[in-house]
Amino acid sequence: MARENQGLQIALIVFVMLTIILGVTSYLFFKQYQTAWAEAQKNLEDRNAQAKLAGEKGTEADTLKRLIIGPSQDSAETVGAQFKDDMRKYAGAYQEEFHFYRPLLEKVEKTLADKNDALQKAQKDLEAFKALFIGREASKDPEIKGFQEAADKAQKHDEKESADFITRRDQIVAEQTKIQADLNRVQKESKAALDKEAANSAGLQGQLVSLTKDYDQKSAKLNKMTAENFDAPLGEVRWVNQRTGTAWINLGRADSLVRQVSFSVFPADITNLTLSAKKASIEVTQFLGAHLAETRITDDKPDDPIMPGDKIYTPIWSPYQPRHFALTGFLDMDGDGKSDLATLRDLITMNGGVVDSYLNEKGEIVGQMTINTRYLVCGAKFEEADQDPQRKGDTAMTKTAARLGVPSISLDDLLERMGWKNPTRVVRYGKGLNIKDFAPKAPPGPQIKSTGSVFVPRQPSDRSDRNAEH
Repeated sequence: MARENQGLQIALIVFVMLTIILGVTSYLFFKQYQTAWAEAQKNLEDRNAQAKLAGEKGTEADTLKRLIIGPSQDSAETVGAQFKDDMRKYAGAYQEEFHFYRPLLEKVEKTLADKNDALQKAQKDLEAFKALFIGREASKDPEIKGFQEAADKAQKHDEKESADFITRRDQIVAEQTKIQADLNRVQKESKAALDKEAANSAGLQGQLVSLTKDYDQKSAKLNKMTAENFDAPLGEVRWVNQRTGTAWINLGRADSLVRQVSFSVFPADITNLTLSAKKASIEVTQFLGAHLAETRITDDKPDDPIMPGDKIYTPIWSPYQPRHFALTGFLDMDGDGKSDLATLRDLITMNGGVVDSYLNEKGEIVGQMTINTRYLVCGAKFEEADQDPQRKGDTAMTKTAARLGVPSISLDDLLERMGWKNPTRVVRYGKGLNIKDFAPKAPPGPQIKSTGSVFVPRQPSDRSDRNAEH
């Protein structure tokens, strides 16, 4: 019995708890329902208010649209397009701040008012000018009458002049007819005379060709007879000091020699320098007398040293009178692929020469070549596609030299004959390779060195074999 009561108690407790939970849950759901209902009512009121406001705005927009484009009901795009078209048509002359209907109307109204004021003022001025014009016209009537009388008189005079002109014209036509007949006769006579003169001219032309040919032959012969011998020695070596690399020559201040002039040195028994290669190069350093100068040896051969009596020569300097040069072509003195035009000009000037004319990097001919120009120094030919101006300038200088009888000399030949030596030699590879730049080196290991400081003078080599070869 006690166990059954305990079960009823538990069931009662569960029932009470479920009842409480159900009541709380019902209350919460009811509270949420009331809140949702209130929000729904508020949203409904807001929607109605928005709908009412939208209706008012729509009515206002329709009213504004009718005011802008008239009673026709068009879309908003038409209103915008109409507004842009109106602003372009009526407000195009005004600033951006007037590109609205109300400011535009005010601006147009003010403009019209200003124009009306200006128009009224112009009308007043016009009335004043009209009154002034009427007064002046009244005062001009006598003058107009006088002008009319003068015009009538002038017309009568013109009629008389026209009649006289017709008479004179008839006379001139008759004279022209006579002159034309005389002209035809003279033309026939002139043609016969011209034919005769043409025959005489043909004979004279043949004589001119013959005389020109004779003149060219005699000029060539005269130039050959009077041409300067550029290959004759200019001086000789007096003494040599191989230890100090110094040589003394028989030219000095009295010979118009200047410092830094370079000479090529040739064997003493050579009279024609074209038959021998140079054996050394020297450069003038100071003057010791009227016909004595000290030089430094810039290039020589240990097996063929400079000896007293050796001849010296340079194509740039000559005693008492400077030699003139013209320069053309691509002038690269040191083989670095860059133009050395400025360096060559300075070198010629420094050696007592004068540059009459040269071809610059743009292909322009600077200066003028004359019959006094002794050499046209020619560098490499221009072969690049963008060097057409340089090629034209080089051709022009070559033709000028041929016309003036100026001999040509290559840049390498000039530098060789004047004894110039490149102070900074460039070693080139590939197509421009020089075998002398790759001389064999001494084998590794101990080398034989000098055992003392006694100077042993070098003896000149036997030149008999070399002279026999020439």
